[in-house]
Parts: sequence; C-alpha cells; structure tokens
Amino acid sequence: MSFIMTYYTSKSNSLWPAVIFHAVSNVYVQKIFPPLTSKIEGYEHWLGEYGIMFAIVTLSFGLYFWRKAEKENL
Repeated sequence: MSFIMTYYTSKSNSLWPAVIFHAVSNVYVQKIFPPLTSKIEGYEHWLGEYGIMFAIVTLSFGLYFWRKAEKENL
C-alpha cells in the first residue's frame, strides 16, 4: 500500500490523499467485507486485513503504481 499512497502523495503534493486512502481501506477491510464473508467456511486465510487476497490485490496495485510513477519520473 505504501507505493499507492506514495504515488498519490507525490502527485498531489499533499498528505491527505494517502490519509483518505488508508482510512477507506481500513473501513472496507475491517467493517464492510467481514460481515459479507463470515459465513463462508475456511475464509480466514483468504480475507481480512492479513489475508492472502488482500496481499495479492495490494501487491498488484502496488506494482502498477510503482511502474506508473517510474514512467512519470516521480
């Protein structure tokens, strides 16, 4: 997530986009998604803040924004 937040911070010259991104991420990961998926057996390893899916999605977006920042010389 640091690559994504760094990209937005560098692009806007403000810390607020990273703050808002982090807050929204916390709301989704901790408040919205758990009630939707808690009835699925064996979900503990895949979902949530420390789950495999969060790591995969975050890694994918992180690499995307890292490459985008390199192309834009940020």
